[in-house]
Amino acid sequence: MPLPTPLDILREYGLLKSEELGEHSLYNALDLASGSLPIVALLQEPCNLADTAPFETMVYGDRSAKKRSSEYYGSPTLQEIECHVESVSIAEYHLRDICVFDLNPLLSPVVQSRSPTDKQASDRQLAQSTTWKMIEAEPPKVLLVLTTRAGRSDIPGLRPFRCSLRSAGTTKKIDICGHECLVVYGFHPSVYLRKDYTCKRGWSQDDVLLAHDILRFCFEQAFAYMEGCEVEALNGEMLRRWKRLTQRKQFSKDVSGVDSCAETFENLKI
Repeated sequence: MPLPTPLDILREYGLLKSEELGEHSLYNALDLASGSLPIVALLQEPCNLADTAPFETMVYGDRSAKKRSSEYYGSPTLQEIECHVESVSIAEYHLRDICVFDLNPLLSPVVQSRSPTDKQASDRQLAQSTTWKMIEAEPPKVLLVLTTRAGRSDIPGLRPFRCSLRSAGTTKKIDICGHECLVVYGFHPSVYLRKDYTCKRGWSQDDVLLAHDILRFCFEQAFAYMEGCEVEALNGEMLRRWKRLTQRKQFSKDVSGVDSCAETFENLKI
């Protein structure tokens, strides 16, 4: 009997939770995880439309929907990931070519919270166990970490996948079931896409563009290793600017008037 694939594992887990899922939840999770390249991007909550919208609308939005709504914009996070994939591969590859795994697959934002109830914590542990089983079933050549939460996981295999702004652009080779995997540490694109986040940090437009370039560099590292090329380290002026930015004392502004969804794309004009 053939061993289960990552999609088999995700599908079986989805069937266990079928009564709790939205109409599109499992289909969207399977679509995101079905890329053919040996690159896995590990995220948390790739899109808040995953339960209610078909894949194309979830990712790219629907311009016939109500303006300034999630349905109108789609997922800025997934669009930004596709932007980086296309940029570093010179449009040879797209979002569907890589695998996007959710740290907490098929869980609502409430269950993904930092202080869940006992039942929610149990659900989160099962979800993260599923993600780790998917990684073990078919270890990727590159694992691009875009979430800070993995380091606090109850699943030991996930704990090395902890990233922070300061660790962005660093890499580490690990062994997963006898397969060498390069871990590339990045950060969630919302760090610079969401205007409410950047306002709280007091970031300027130049800071936002620098964060965009740093994350693009992480994707360059991932694709270079996949293609058998030497992986460069973040250095030079870009590294010095990034260190100054991430070590700078952050300050919080009043962001009560900032619409995190509608203002997203206003933050990044390249």
